[in-house]
Amino acid sequence: MIRKGNRIELRDEGVFKGIVRLIDLVGGGAAATVSGDTGTLTISCLPLAGGTMTGTLDLDGQLVILDAAGTTALQSQASGLASILYSDDSAGAGPYLRLARISASPAVSDPLGVIDFFGKDSAGNDQLYGQIYCVISDPTSTSEDGSFNINVMVNGTATNVANIVSTSVQLPQQTGSRACVFDANALITSSSVTATELGYLSGIASVAHHGFLLNTYTPSGAASVDITSQITSTYDRYAIWFDLRVATDNVTLYLRTDSSNGASFDSGATDYQYAGNTSLSNATSAAYGSGGATQILLTGSGIGNATNEGASGVIWLTFRGSASMYPQFVTDVAFADLSTNLKTSRGSGFRANAAAIDAVQILTSSGNLSGTVRIYGIPNS
Repeated sequence: MIRKGNRIELRDEGVFKGIVRLIDLVGGGAAATVSGDTGTLTISCLPLAGGTMTGTLDLDGQLVILDAAGTTALQSQASGLASILYSDDSAGAGPYLRLARISASPAVSDPLGVIDFFGKDSAGNDQLYGQIYCVISDPTSTSEDGSFNINVMVNGTATNVANIVSTSVQLPQQTGSRACVFDANALITSSSVTATELGYLSGIASVAHHGFLLNTYTPSGAASVDITSQITSTYDRYAIWFDLRVATDNVTLYLRTDSSNGASFDSGATDYQYAGNTSLSNATSAAYGSGGATQILLTGSGIGNATNEGASGVIWLTFRGSASMYPQFVTDVAFADLSTNLKTSRGSGFRANAAAIDAVQILTSSGNLSGTVRIYGIPNS
């Protein structure tokens, strides 16, 4: 069969056998029957009010036209290849494949379009080997979020191995002793490596410093940044990266901890010890420290509050849940002082108690702060 305009020509090895005019089928109702030299073609008519068209429509050339203009078509080609064809000379995109789920009550975690990849197993059974699908994360109008998930078969079980969410790429099967490795173009070069192998890789500091992003805080004129509900036994090390500006000139940054998820941050006169050194841009330096304090000092001197001043740095937390070790911090902070001189404070400190802490607070000696704070979990190894 060959479609030409509003008709279908019936041919047998190139020999003309008859014509079906498409206009004859518009009204719906009884099936249209066309007799040729050697047989009969019956096509069910689809009524305008809806209905079901039965039977198989087989067009010569394996081409099915989808629109009146004839620009979009399905084509079956050799070697199991099916194509969606779109004839267009403009700069616009196309063709599009749209999988739409119509729901009057969309909800969080609703699965949407799914593409399954099947093949045979060694016993000749049809077997799912891979699957990609989309899930609603937030259906709220104007602030919608979604996730894109990938499942593969692992030892005979469909297993979720990767999720693309609004803030990150997650690898659910990744264990603490393994990590992804990326090249200079941010492409994965190996799906996983052992902790020992990581030691021989360039860029190991970059991988270790970032870990897994757990939460982002964006204080704006806040008295403190309270990091709660993130520090657990899931990770044995944490990294807290921050970029902060202070509202009051010449104030210092402090750190405090809590073992009750931020209910009451420890501030006793001897709760903390710390030691450090501040280097100045004029190549001088000054030590700072305390054997008993109400907080850990993060900057050895004051931070300026001008538009081009502020503080950036990282806080490392270890031994957060040890029954015998004090929770320890290693700090590294760069900042501009009230005269816009560059300074760097590197130090350490601990909570002078072997309690398992689960919350950290960043605050200033006076006034409020604004900026961004991110906490990362470093996998157990």
